[in-house]
Amino acid sequence: MLTGLKKFMLSTVGKVILFFSVVAMALGFGFNDIFNGNFGGALVQAGDRALTADTLDRRVENLLRNLNTNGQTPISKPEAVEQGLVDQVFALEYSKAANMGYAAIIGAVASDDSVIEELQAQPAFANPLTGEFDRNTYQEVLNRNQLRPAMYQEQIRDDLTLEVLRKASSNAIYTPKVLENLQASYIGETRDFSYFFLQQSAVPEIAAPTDEELNAYYTENLAVFKQPERRSIDLLKISAEDFISEVEVTDDEVSKVYEATKAQRFSEPDTRSWTKMTFANRETARTAFGLLAGGQDPSALTNVVASVDASGRQADIADELLSNAMFGPGKEPGALFGPRENSDGTWDVWRLADVQAGAVYPLAIVSDVIRQELARERAELLFFDAMTDLDSAVGAGLPLGDIAQEIGVPLLSFLPVDVNGFTKSGAPLSVLTNSQDAFTSAFKYPVGELGDRFDGESAIYLASTAKIIPEATPAFETIREDVERAYLISKSSESLQAYADTLIEQVKSGEIAFEGAAAAVEATVTRPEAPVSRLTAQQSGLPQAAISGVFSGREGDVQSYSTRLGDQILLVKLDSISRPTEEELAVLSESASTSLAQSLEQDLQAALESEIGKSVKVKSNPAALNAYKTSITSQQ
Repeated sequence: MLTGLKKFMLSTVGKVILFFSVVAMALGFGFNDIFNGNFGGALVQAGDRALTADTLDRRVENLLRNLNTNGQTPISKPEAVEQGLVDQVFALEYSKAANMGYAAIIGAVASDDSVIEELQAQPAFANPLTGEFDRNTYQEVLNRNQLRPAMYQEQIRDDLTLEVLRKASSNAIYTPKVLENLQASYIGETRDFSYFFLQQSAVPEIAAPTDEELNAYYTENLAVFKQPERRSIDLLKISAEDFISEVEVTDDEVSKVYEATKAQRFSEPDTRSWTKMTFANRETARTAFGLLAGGQDPSALTNVVASVDASGRQADIADELLSNAMFGPGKEPGALFGPRENSDGTWDVWRLADVQAGAVYPLAIVSDVIRQELARERAELLFFDAMTDLDSAVGAGLPLGDIAQEIGVPLLSFLPVDVNGFTKSGAPLSVLTNSQDAFTSAFKYPVGELGDRFDGESAIYLASTAKIIPEATPAFETIREDVERAYLISKSSESLQAYADTLIEQVKSGEIAFEGAAAAVEATVTRPEAPVSRLTAQQSGLPQAAISGVFSGREGDVQSYSTRLGDQILLVKLDSISRPTEEELAVLSESASTSLAQSLEQDLQAALESEIGKSVKVKSNPAALNAYKTSITSQQ
């Protein structure tokens, strides 16, 4: 199982889940259950390290909470089971338990000193004035994120330990010269090729089909002409926008909001002035900082090596800590930042000297913005009140039309669509598909029955089916034109490919040259300006299939590739293959060595994890994992 994690850990989804899994572990609920030393009902046991169903459940819940906060479509726990997210979280926890169990056996667990050093190096825990680790700031950040110090420190210890194990398995890696040369040769190999496009217009037109031919084509392709089930759907879309017309905002209310917030919201940014003072060492800088904090006039300071006055807006300062110290909430003249060390050993202290407020926009310019915001806020309240009415109406079993009247919003009715939201003519109805679960559930229930409610970001949706048009294959006579159109497209494509195959055979046999084949169909042969390598192939303009064919073929090969629209075929001839020179190999060896080292590191890490699993005798309890997942789905 550990070896199988390698590819997953390198994937985008794997990295996202790993991140949220780490965050979840940092929340630290119930670590005492993990160190119970008893396999019992645990899902995984690796030495003294265990994973219980409760711990896994907390990891899953934290993962979903983060995904649902940052994603557009909420994911429930049953859906997490169905989509394999629970199995992925379990796989990561399995890997961590195995590695931490092994680290405990060999004595490689991170020390208290290393944990403290790591905490003190975190910028988030630095005092905004001194830039150094501050216990109060540390506690404040943890409290704000609902973290407990002991549990957070335990997570830091785990992270440091896992990093030590990873580095221990990769630091001694080196790539053999013979592999470097092979990889460099692979990277540096170039290929020359030529190509042209065979257009549909170069092939004789297909003769008009007879009724017998069309009937035969229709009979052979009944599945192509089958019309899927379509449904006429009524949709109820409820949002705050539906209630804005019922809201009134007076000029007096707009004026009051403007007066209360104009300095913060409706003015140009502040311009502030500050002084940066440079001192020879930390001691003199700290002494000066204390004197300034006590009210000392900056001009009376001694030991100032240099003093620079500056001014600007917050957007001009890239340094986040300095920006907050000079422009943060409540910062007044006299605010300080530092001391902070420079690369040459000197130390800087900054002092806010002056605040020049930005110009305030007139009420006439911003009144519409304030009015719309107030109207939106009040419409939101009416919207929430309507949700109570909606729940009552649904609970009473009212049909969708009556619910719309009860709430006072319009009922939307749509042309029949298939399960993907397309009409018979192929037009997409995005308003329907945007309702997601409400739309898809309308295909699960009979006519008139309410589908599932979908709560979108800005609206709530309910749908029901008004009419069902069953799937059916139309009679030939009713779709003869469609059949003829499909027949001509199919036969033209076959004719084009057959013509391309004939040209390829003539070139391979030597009957004509590649250029002659192009001339025969009035096409122009194109060649890249320079030989193409695997690193530059994507810039050649060829489709991926053609690139793969060029770099897997032999000199003289001619291949054809259909284009996306199907009205032309690309013919490609591999003219020559050039291996890199000794000088080129020497230049390429460094990048070859790097890519090989990464691959070897991944393989070695996979092998290490496999051996770790054997060494700590990792025990897994599939029955307990299945029971946990069953308990989730049974709650649905």
